[in-house]
Amino acid sequence: RDLMEKHFKQFIAVSVPEKEPTGDLNAKIQAAGGTLFTFNLPQLRVGTLDALMQLSDDLARLDVSLSSVISKVARAALDLRKGQSLPNVEVRAGSASLPPESYLASFEWSDNFPLRTRTNQLVENISKTMSEIDERLRTEMTELSNVRNELGNIVRKDQGSLQSRSLSTIVKPEQVINTEFFKSFFVFVPTHMVPLWNNTYETLVEQDGHYYVVPRSSILIQSDSDGSLFRVVVFRK
Repeated sequence: RDLMEKHFKQFIAVSVPEKEPTGDLNAKIQAAGGTLFTFNLPQLRVGTLDALMQLSDDLARLDVSLSSVISKVARAALDLRKGQSLPNVEVRAGSASLPPESYLASFEWSDNFPLRTRTNQLVENISKTMSEIDERLRTEMTELSNVRNELGNIVRKDQGSLQSRSLSTIVKPEQVINTEFFKSFFVFVPTHMVPLWNNTYETLVEQDGHYYVVPRSSILIQSDSDGSLFRVVVFRK
């Protein structure tokens, strides 16, 4: 609710008897920096007094749920804009898009909620629509989170340590030797072990007293703060 009050204008519904003059009320509202306009509501199928009493409780719960969903949408918009102010909000009205104050000032009942439907059913339909919006938002935010994670993995592979980066962005084609008799391997060596690697890599692959690493085939591909990436060539057995 604090988020809504911070980023959106407040609209207050005031019930005034039909024959009551609104001149004084309008003057007071204008003096306070507000605007008074008529909010047109159609004739609804109200039903019995008991139904109205039950509907009052249902509407109170629905109001809380609607406020929660709208806050989620606003927070999602803020998240997408990385904490900047929210974009100008517009409401779809038929084929047009209107700012909230213009939409309310010229409000017309939506055909999505037929007037012939009883009010309790209308409330259920509105609640169902709200739940669908909430579920759609949850699904799309989950998909967005997955895309962000995948993008983060790609960035880490391209900009992170040599231990996690993709070789395709580091190794050049001419540094790879793969033939009938030779095969290339790429080895990451921690910084403190580079001298040991340079002195011993030729004896790392041994069988029956024979060494299979091509002498002097180790070349430095790239280094970072964690270590170095070497290319070494071995004989195919």
